Amino acid sequence: MGDSLILSCDVDSNPPANILWTKNGEFVGGGTQYQIPEVHEDDYAVYACIGTLGGQFTKIVASTKVVPPGTYYLIFSL
Repeated sequence: MGDSLILSCDVDSNPPANILWTKNGEFVGGGTQYQIPEVHEDDYAVYACIGTLGGQFTKIVASTKVVPPGTYYLIFSL
C-alpha cells in the first residue's frame, strides 16, 4: 500500500483503437495507461482495458486483481 500503480494496455490496430479502463465494471478513464498515484485498500479491485475501433465495440478484456503485496506494474496486450 502507498506505492504507485501503472496499468498499460497496448492494442495493435490500424487505425488506432480507443482504450477504455474499468474498475469493477465501472468506467474510470481512457488512454493507453491508467495510473493510481498511491494504492490504498479501496483500490484493490478488478481493472480491465477494453479496445474499441470505428464505432464497433469488440470487448476483449484483460483484467487483474490488485492485491498487497505484489508487483504493481502490469502490461496488458490485446
